[in-house]
Amino acid sequence: MGVEHLRPPEIAEKFDEVKELIRSNESNTQRFKQLWDELEHLLGDNDLDLQLLKLDKMVKENSKNKFLISERVNSIHFEPGLH
Repeated sequence: MGVEHLRPPEIAEKFDEVKELIRSNESNTQRFKQLWDELEHLLGDNDLDLQLLKLDKMVKENSKNKFLISERVNSIHFEPGLH
């Protein structure tokens, strides 16, 4: 007789989809923005789970940006004697 969900199933499903979109680097899609807006409207932007998802998104984007910068730096070829 434990609690199966701390949130209503509809909201839990939206959270799961948002998490998957973050994981698959699709947090800039219209679907993500739509789900995010719905969750913020229903729960408020001070909701702890939303704040944690926002942090996950920022970490994911930051690591992606570091990878892109690293790739750009690695693609630069320096010619000897040209400083």
